[in-house]
Amino acid sequence: MNTDKKGKKLKYAISEYFAAVSPPVPMKLKFVREENNLFIFHIKFVPGTTERKIRNHLENAQQTLGLQFFQLHREGMDLFLVVSEQKKFDNRLLGILTSPSLETFTKNMVIPFPIGFNVMRRPVIVDLIAYKNWFVGGGGNSGKTTSLQSLIAMARRQ
Repeated sequence: MNTDKKGKKLKYAISEYFAAVSPPVPMKLKFVREENNLFIFHIKFVPGTTERKIRNHLENAQQTLGLQFFQLHREGMDLFLVVSEQKKFDNRLLGILTSPSLETFTKNMVIPFPIGFNVMRRPVIVDLIAYKNWFVGGGGNSGKTTSLQSLIAMARRQ
């Protein structure tokens, strides 16, 4: 099935799900694009629908529709629904460090520090000079200590 047909099929299934919940959460979805096995939909609100109402149904919608990835993503005033039938993708640090655009993205940074990937599966890299305070959190064996060790090693090089 091609991307546009799959996008339309997902759009219809998602819209039908949210219209059928009680109380209904009507919205208009516009299929924007498929990127890295993610289907991205722009959400246009219908009167009476809020982001909170949508968020309240995300987990059940994901399970009901049989999708492995189902999250909201905000960019400014726009709200997007990002879905995928695939469960995981390669989100290792090596993926960021081997990215062809890494040098261009970090050339003006003093201490570039890769954080991870955002919901759109794009690398997130920050310049630590801009941050006065940090909070490092995460589950067990998620890389907190390794991140701090990498940070110390990078700071010593400066």
